[in-house]
Amino acid sequence: MRLEQDRLGYKWVIDNIFFQDFQKTLEKDTIYQLQFLHPLSHEIDFINLNKALKGGLKPFLPENFKPEMLSIFNYEVAQGSLKFVTIRSVKFHFFQIDGWYFELSNFNRKGYNRGWLISNLVPLKNEQERKLLHDFILMK
Repeated sequence: MRLEQDRLGYKWVIDNIFFQDFQKTLEKDTIYQLQFLHPLSHEIDFINLNKALKGGLKPFLPENFKPEMLSIFNYEVAQGSLKFVTIRSVKFHFFQIDGWYFELSNFNRKGYNRGWLISNLVPLKNEQERKLLHDFILMK
């Protein structure tokens, strides 16, 4: 989630998602009956396309294809396949302080040691470590 400007204020928007079942489906290696379409298939009106697609789309996608999970998520919610039930926890991740990463979590417990507190603090030696941790958190 991230904040996005909306007219005179801001609103939360879903910026990215990760769902392991989507990832498994998109990375699944299947046995293809036909692994390519001949370069001249257009001359026979792609007659073999129906047979080729039975094994999945993967062989027919560009090498640089990266699935966009937020679109898949949006589709599944719109179809009613996914429904919101509850949120177990919320964490805020901060990379704005040079050389540090920290995470805020809400601790709902008795006493004075409660509320939004630092739940993780990591020193970062260089930009490469920052990017690695950032990508890991966002599951890129």
